[in-house]
Amino acid sequence: MATINNNLNYQTTNNLPVVGNASNTFSSISGLNNGYTLIGSSSANPIAALLTTTASSLAYTTGANTLNIELVNYASGTFTPTLVGNTTAGTTTYVSQNGYYVRFLNLCYVWGSVVISAATGTGGCKFGALPYTIENNSNPVGFVSVNSTATSFGSGYTYLAFTGQKGTTNALINTLGSSKTGSNLTIPNGNATFTFSLLHQV
Repeated sequence: MATINNNLNYQTTNNLPVVGNASNTFSSISGLNNGYTLIGSSSANPIAALLTTTASSLAYTTGANTLNIELVNYASGTFTPTLVGNTTAGTTTYVSQNGYYVRFLNLCYVWGSVVISAATGTGGCKFGALPYTIENNSNPVGFVSVNSTATSFGSGYTYLAFTGQKGTTNALINTLGSSKTGSNLTIPNGNATFTFSLLHQV
């Protein structure tokens, strides 16, 4: 069983308590109110070093030693989803654009709604401006609902899928049927309300 050194001393240079000594260095860290942290050095009592953070790491560079600690990647917020034609983008007139997301590690869940009053684009419905690029391994499938008299499923198609496009920040609305090959829902040129959600890898 390892022996733990519990010596508690006081460092007058930086006015900080220190743990350990020259033969038993305390190599973990503990936060201090003034922004400094005790860092175990290679051959002496822990030293006081100012920590800096980035989006995904915690580091200090005192002397010849560098410490990197992986932080949990978590984020949440809002974004502004867009809707254009997949063949020709055209111009979309928006009533509202509401997008929300939560990211934990390499998973991102997005949801929201887009309400339009007109669109001049052609082809299928192409959503854009998702907050994170979808990992380039597969096209994830989510939920979508459409309330509009300006578009239709087409004969034989019975349900919709919100399909993220790998390697992009885009998603398409696919129409599906039991005996049909998937087809992109045509962008409506009039009033329409879209509600969507999607879980994908980043």
